[in-house]
Amino acid sequence: MSVGSRSGVNWMRLKLAPMALAQRANASGKLWVENLSVDQVLEMARSFWFAVVPIVAVALLLLNWLSPQRPYALTVRPLAPDLAALLSLALMPVVLMALSVTLQPSMVTRYAIVAVLAWAPLVAVAVARLEPRLQDACVAAVALVLVAVAQRAVTEKREYADLVRANTAAFEKAKMMNLPVVFLGLHAIYPVAGPERSARSLARDLDLPDSTIAALFPSEPMAPIRRKYRLDRDQARGHERIYGFPILAKQAELDTTSRFILLATDASLPGGYKSPQLFGRALFPRHRAVRIDSTLSLFERIR
Repeated sequence: MSVGSRSGVNWMRLKLAPMALAQRANASGKLWVENLSVDQVLEMARSFWFAVVPIVAVALLLLNWLSPQRPYALTVRPLAPDLAALLSLALMPVVLMALSVTLQPSMVTRYAIVAVLAWAPLVAVAVARLEPRLQDACVAAVALVLVAVAQRAVTEKREYADLVRANTAAFEKAKMMNLPVVFLGLHAIYPVAGPERSARSLARDLDLPDSTIAALFPSEPMAPIRRKYRLDRDQARGHERIYGFPILAKQAELDTTSRFILLATDASLPGGYKSPQLFGRALFPRHRAVRIDSTLSLFERIR
């Protein structure tokens, strides 16, 4: 990158800084990312600094450096500028910590994903110093890992497609009863009811208040689950305000509704409430939940 292009990038950053600060100043309410905590720092450390790959790479390097020099070992300059540049990415969690203290909470694991690249130099140097047969073994191991990851990704996509097809069929069946059909979250309602969204749609996305989310998941280890539900709900509210979809069904509103249908399998219900009856007692104690099939449940108000 030339000096002129670098100065242009730095000038653009300076121009964007006031905008970022102004947006942060206008933010109201509780952000979905929690304030910086020791647990967040430990989680980042476990994910990026004390993970299996860097530990194994460092161990291999130490073993190679302690052993006699081998004639087949490649000559590698560990402190070469390109390697140092990649290693510097390991500081990304520290950058997020600084942002969390000075600007806004930012300790989200995916924001630091580039830190994974920091260990590429260590792995490369470690493998380069192995004998050829062990290098081949490392390549084979990486190939097996890639195949396993690809297979898991394909399986997850296929299972999700099967779930969408099953939910779509269940929604068509539920519409015949001409009752509100309640979905749990944007990932459930969008692929099923999104293509035909309209003001007359029977599809509803469940809107839970903070108090109910806190009651469903009261313990501190459940804080990530609470954040997930709050985030999904806040996104749904934003989508309804901007796009008119999904239509939200507030808990208080459903509590006074005589009959409605819940579209959710036991597996898709939150942990600890893996049946319509348990879920209904927690959220709608004035209703009786009756299974229609494995995906649909009818909620009828009894008092």
